[in-house]
Amino acid sequence: MKVIVSGFANSGTSFITDLISKMGFSAGSEGNLKGPDEHNRWGYWEHLPIRLMGRSIIGGRCHFGIPGWIPDEPLPRNDMIAGAILEISELDNVEVFKECAIPLVYKSFPQDAKYVVIKRNPRD
Repeated sequence: MKVIVSGFANSGTSFITDLISKMGFSAGSEGNLKGPDEHNRWGYWEHLPIRLMGRSIIGGRCHFGIPGWIPDEPLPRNDMIAGAILEISELDNVEVFKECAIPLVYKSFPQDAKYVVIKRNPRD
């Protein structure tokens, strides 16, 4: 994994990930990517097997809207999950990965990756 994209929902993370993929970075096989729906007609660019591994550290979904849910510090590295993430990314040639929970779980992701964090006011 070479590039990791993160940011709040509706901040442009899918758009940026699409641009990075058009620069030649693989997001993995299409069957493993979260496809389009009524909220994002071009797709989300989230590699679902890797997302599942990362979110298992935080117990599933991101709950950024619930006050007090976000921990004060990023969660510690989980070596078992870090190994699984690396293995999946190598098997499916994932070079760019997008996930909103990265600020919480980044310690279990490749530390030598380039991190792109979108900062945008949610009301924009």
